[in-house]
Amino acid sequence: LADHPTHRGLHLALALQLFANRREAEARPLVEALLREDAERFFDPLVAYDKRVFTELPAVLLGDILLRQGDRTGAAAAYLRALASNPGSAEYRAKAALCVAISPTA
Repeated sequence: LADHPTHRGLHLALALQLFANRREAEARPLVEALLREDAERFFDPLVAYDKRVFTELPAVLLGDILLRQGDRTGAAAAYLRALASNPGSAEYRAKAALCVAISPTA
């Protein structure tokens, strides 16, 4: 990141590492910034990105962050967002369903 501060793949890698180190508060803004990017219009003249860097991957990580922070409703919404990017994912479907099923307001 010191050499390539705008490299979105490195931002995602950093967010994953922060999450693994239980530093969710630092990971969340990185993930949310990736989700704000328009995957269809994003262009970097030096790097080709898999669109999942802006859709599925940060959405599921956001769900994991929110779940760890106790926001099951927000986590369910994030998992559903990941599911929209990958409709065949049984993992995302199950995570969203479990969040809703165990939510204190459900």
